[in-house]
Amino acid sequence: MVCLEDLELIPDLSSKLTRFNNDNPNQIIVDEERFIKKILANDCNINVLFSLCSLNLEGFNNHKDLFLDYDYEHIALVAPYLKEYKDTYKTILTMSLEEIITLFRIMLERLILAHQNGFNPYDLKYSNYLLDKDNQPVFTDFDFSFYKERCTSKFFSGKNFDFEKQDSLRDNLLINDKLEILKLFLHSISSSFDLDSFLKSGSHNLYDFLTYFYNNLKTKYVLPQEVDEYLSDLIFKKMLPKEDDYFIDHLINPLEKGLELKL
Repeated sequence: MVCLEDLELIPDLSSKLTRFNNDNPNQIIVDEERFIKKILANDCNINVLFSLCSLNLEGFNNHKDLFLDYDYEHIALVAPYLKEYKDTYKTILTMSLEEIITLFRIMLERLILAHQNGFNPYDLKYSNYLLDKDNQPVFTDFDFSFYKERCTSKFFSGKNFDFEKQDSLRDNLLINDKLEILKLFLHSISSSFDLDSFLKSGSHNLYDFLTYFYNNLKTKYVLPQEVDEYLSDLIFKKMLPKEDDYFIDHLINPLEKGLELKL
């Protein structure tokens, strides 16, 4: 067990070697080699964060050290600084449909790897991915995630799941990760990047977003029947993906053959 008092104080950072990330004082880049993110100590489970330091998965930028900040109220997570990486959201806007589908194949394969190692990224969104110069995705930002069914946050309530709760936390986490990736995928291939009117219409849960992106996709493309039926089952009948179903067989593989644009 690791206690707050067990952590070493963060080394003194020379002002010549540091700069703030986007003017955020809690996100610091040190000498273009290390990225430090500060989080409230009272909000986190230190032991889960500490155990994540040893996780070493391809395509994941985990923090490798924990330090106590000088104010004794924050923990500093130290991860490698990723150079020459791009904003996923902006990059997808410039990608072809084929490139997007290939990108999500890699994302899903890496999600499988994470789950096999007991890790649930959980907070899956564009800003928690970066793309390298070869458009290879890297998972980042794990201050709110799960490792072996334990949350890095003390204040996780379990109320964030939009689908009917399963028998175990693990089942809920696996489904959450999959459906959040599905949301990003449908968003990306449907070109539904102007969400203002939809968002202004009221509060939305995960299935509202899936429905919105699905409808936009159907407006733009003629979907293969097997894909259309599969998505309809997931979104409207809420038939949750099975344990080994990561959408690769049912979505990625058939869509790689191409989509016909509606006239």
